[in-house]
Amino acid sequence: MGKENPYPPAGAEATAGSDEAASSRRDDQEESPEQKHSRKLARTLIEFIVILAGAILIAYSIQALLVKPFEIPSGSMEKTLEVGDRVLVNRQAYRFSPVKRGDIIVFNSPVQAGTDLIKRVIAVGGDTIRIDKGQVFLNGQPQVESYVNGKDMRAPLII
Repeated sequence: MGKENPYPPAGAEATAGSDEAASSRRDDQEESPEQKHSRKLARTLIEFIVILAGAILIAYSIQALLVKPFEIPSGSMEKTLEVGDRVLVNRQAYRFSPVKRGDIIVFNSPVQAGTDLIKRVIAVGGDTIRIDKGQVFLNGQPQVESYVNGKDMRAPLII
């Protein structure tokens, strides 16, 4: 006659205890429909806030590093850019290539701090500009520029 082992196998006891513990946790954590709805709503709200913050961060980064929007405030570029037009300015363009004649650039006003100017480049380093009776001369040669309106020209002017 064999003696019965008073201790059940280790795996059997642990499994039975785990099942009971898990079952009692599930009973304690049963949520009402209102609690489930409110938790889902909170998750949705947090997700929306995170997505909105991410979108704002991406938009700010793009504007600070790549392109910046500007609105044309005056008629000095008319025929090309009208008052109220909106343009996107490439902030990286001149990191990789030099400014060329004909480029439209945005720069800080040397006269009025905090004001940006949008102008066309008509000359680069080493060039000589002369404006006489509304005609632009570049290095002594008259320039045909369909976008120039004579009313803005002051004559004579040598730069």
